Amino acid sequence: MSYDYSLIELRYFQVLAEELHFGRAAEKLFITQPALSKQIKRLESRLETVLFDRHNRKVELSESGRFLQEKVKVLLENWKKDVNYAQQIQQGLAGNLRIGYVGSAIQFLTQELLLKIRKGYPDISFELEEMGNSRQAQLLSEGSLDIGFMRSETEIKGLASSVVQKDHFCLVVPQNYKRLTRIQSPEDLSMLKEEDFILFDSEYSPTYFERLMQIFERAGFKPKIAHKTVHAHTIYNLVENGFGIAIVPQSLQYGFAMNIQFIPLDPFPQEASLRMVWNTSNLSEVLRRSLGLLPVQS
Repeated sequence: MSYDYSLIELRYFQVLAEELHFGRAAEKLFITQPALSKQIKRLESRLETVLFDRHNRKVELSESGRFLQEKVKVLLENWKKDVNYAQQIQQGLAGNLRIGYVGSAIQFLTQELLLKIRKGYPDISFELEEMGNSRQAQLLSEGSLDIGFMRSETEIKGLASSVVQKDHFCLVVPQNYKRLTRIQSPEDLSMLKEEDFILFDSEYSPTYFERLMQIFERAGFKPKIAHKTVHAHTIYNLVENGFGIAIVPQSLQYGFAMNIQFIPLDPFPQEASLRMVWNTSNLSEVLRRSLGLLPVQS
């Protein structure tokens, strides 16, 4: 038995199985009746199975034909769906987007990209993985990641990037913190030099960590770093329970219902830049459409 048959032959079988009349089936398929008969005989020969019982001018499905009728119908319907989906992938309307991000980018990422993708392109799925700058750069270079979101003040070597958010910093303290409620000058922050600080790990983004150190330098002291982590929720939980205070980008004050408060560091000019990064050799239309959804900071 040969499995060397085409979709068009299966389509011929499907239509004849529905019409049970060579003339009407041939007309529906826009071919001649002898050509249809030849194609059906060829298919039966390859399958080594009689698909139709022919009695004079009457055509009926054989037992094998009845079994295959529904199978072929499902196969052709699935093929049609798959072709349509493949065309959507080609147009960037469907597919999968692999996204890497630093933890402090999740609020921006959710609001500015993921919700827009869900609304505008519901057939685009995405895989999210939190990781540091260096890991993102490696996977982007390897082609294992489509787009990354890094805290970096500089271009990433070998990759394309755009700044999509610039963020000032704020101080994070427990809700009932009385020692300081406003910061009007760098000297105000220096009042906290004996406090324990909880900061994002420098390995996640050296340039981001450098910006934090510039804030402390401007305030005139070197911080006592009691804990390092890469998760905002962990930082807030530690602050809430009195293990120290923290400094984070202002955008991270939203989306957390915890007993903490955020105090803007308005006197400090330092900003945390969130950079969208991708590999220009990635020709994915899904990536191209996703890049177009994001605002770019000058």
